Amino acid sequence: MNEKACRISQFKKAAHQLLSDEGRARIRAGDSEYVDLAISYLEADPYFDGTGYVKSYLVRYLKLVPFSAAQHERLRALILRVIETYGPFGGKHVCRLAASVQSPEFLSQVQVRFDSQDHDTRRRARNIYAYVQRFNQSTRNA
Repeated sequence: MNEKACRISQFKKAAHQLLSDEGRARIRAGDSEYVDLAISYLEADPYFDGTGYVKSYLVRYLKLVPFSAAQHERLRALILRVIETYGPFGGKHVCRLAASVQSPEFLSQVQVRFDSQDHDTRRRARNIYAYVQRFNQSTRNA
């Protein structure tokens, strides 16, 4: 088996583990091992059939978890990477996750991307920032 096939197999195994009944329950419970595994999966940004669904489910579960300071920083860095490159997931999922990991410093970093030379980066930054602002004015929970 070649290296790429091995990596895909490892990611499929991780996806299955994370989305199993036990995996979802452990993420929702804030189990740091599973939360870190889910964040690592998103950071790795694997691409094969079904990864978009896996990523959207992981974000849905993660946005409700109380994170450690290190996990907050990893997720903020991941969201900033998504803004700049449209990384592992996009649209409403990244906006919802941004609302759950926001901080004044993070929002300032998002605003810096408003001045990017790349139109898509500016658009993604504005969309995320606007979503977080609307979220903050609402009565919803992340």
